[in-house]
Amino acid sequence: LGHYLRDHGEQLSANAKLTKRAFYEPIPSALRDRVHLVGYVDYRELPQIYAAGDLFLFCYLADNFPGAMTEVGLMERPMIALMKGGIPEIITREGQPLSLALTGEVEELIANQLVAHVRNHLGNPMEAVDLARQLGSHLRERFNVGHILSQMEAHYGSALTKKARHASLSTG
Repeated sequence: LGHYLRDHGEQLSANAKLTKRAFYEPIPSALRDRVHLVGYVDYRELPQIYAAGDLFLFCYLADNFPGAMTEVGLMERPMIALMKGGIPEIITREGQPLSLALTGEVEELIANQLVAHVRNHLGNPMEAVDLARQLGSHLRERFNVGHILSQMEAHYGSALTKKARHASLSTG
């Protein structure tokens, strides 16, 4: 699952919404051995983990730039994401999430949505696989060097224009 999830007693992580029990209970017992919560993973191992995963889960509540999610997206791996914090900004195109989305506000609803998405994925993985391809393309387009440089140039150009305008008002 995401490399930021850690097992700290009853909570999956400091910012996790779900407890271990709420996370594992809805998963059919026959599938629990396929679900792995990982702690810290050395960055050199991440490509192998991302390539091996069938489905990744990201339940961040307030991550402004979810790095692991972006990496999984660039690897075009299927994922389920809790639509909180900066996640929608990263994985949404034209108002549509490019992953299986968890939109619940309470633990029970999020858990039920998670189970439904996992069951649907097991029965028909092509929906999540297609979304993963679209997300990978979206991320490469959105975060390419040329696009980022043009955004920076526009920002700095605007700042210089404001500074020049302010300087002319101050002296005139």
